[in-house]
Formats: sequence, structure tokens, C-alpha cells
Amino acid sequence: VNLLHSHGIEHEEAGMVGAPHEGMWYYEQQYLGFNYRMTDFQAALLSSQLKKLPKFQKRRKEITARYNEAFADVPQLFLQKEIPTADTTRHLYMIRLNPERISCSRAEFFNAMSAENVQCQVHYVPVYWFPYYQARGYEKGLCPRAEEIYSGIMSIPLYPMMSDEDVADTIHAVKKLCAYYAKE
Repeated sequence: VNLLHSHGIEHEEAGMVGAPHEGMWYYEQQYLGFNYRMTDFQAALLSSQLKKLPKFQKRRKEITARYNEAFADVPQLFLQKEIPTADTTRHLYMIRLNPERISCSRAEFFNAMSAENVQCQVHYVPVYWFPYYQARGYEKGLCPRAEEIYSGIMSIPLYPMMSDEDVADTIHAVKKLCAYYAKE
């Protein structure tokens, strides 16, 4: 991490690999790095947080498994498919409303989730909808499938510090609203 933040350059003698050291000014570029210019404070914080990563990943996977099990037989939802051979940790848990099986819009479902005290979010607006791209001639309708998917997706809470009760409350709210808005 320390090497990547400053063009992959090593300044500490203990971390150097090769050439004879000419003096205190000597450094080595060991990797093609980036100009992140992270502060020492940010690097220290990152180093301490990286130690927590395995615990955070484990908890996210536990929550994802609970959501997958709870929503597997809910016809009002499309879920992201799991790849059995992949070891992944989601940063978001996306649900997509099935317009053939649910009678409300995403906005109605989103607001109803909020009323159930479950805060959702909508991510990944088609990038060409933004004014920067619109001004350059990219028009809505360019990618109809992406727009169709976007119109029904939202992410539900997924973070390592969620309590089991928070997860249960989220599952309850989603299932309750899917049943309430189910098309006959």
C-alpha cells in the first residue's frame, strides 16, 4: 500500500531491493504506482483497517447468504446470481423488482422501505444520462436493457456492523412489501 501511494517508490533502506545506496537521498521505483499522495495519517488508518478486512468480508458474506436464502422464493424480486466457483464479497446487495409480479414502482417500494425504517439506495444511474454526456449527444434510450434494469434496482443495507436484528428487520420489510405489492 505504501508503495502504491507514491508512484511505487521506496524510500526506506530496509525495503530496497537492489542498487548500492549513495546516501539519504537514494530511492527506488519498484512498481508502477499511482499519484495517490495519501497522507501519513490516511496510510496509518488504512493499515489498521486492512487488518479488519477478513472479519468485514466474513460478516458481509454471512449477511449475503441470509438474504439469498430469505429471498430465493420471492417471485417479486430478481436477485444477482452467485457464481459457485467465485469467492466474492459484495459491497452492495442489489434487489431488482420484477415488473411482471409487482404492482408498484421502484420509487413506491423505496419509500415504503424507508417507512419500514430500512434505508435503501439506488446506484449506477446509466452514465450517459448525466448532463456531461447529454451535452455530447448521448441520449436516453441508447442502452434500453441497462435502462430497464436500472428502473427496478435498489440496494438494501449490507455493512459489516449490521446486527442480526437489523438483517432480520430488512428481510422482514422486503418480504412484507413484496407480499403487499404482489400482483394477483
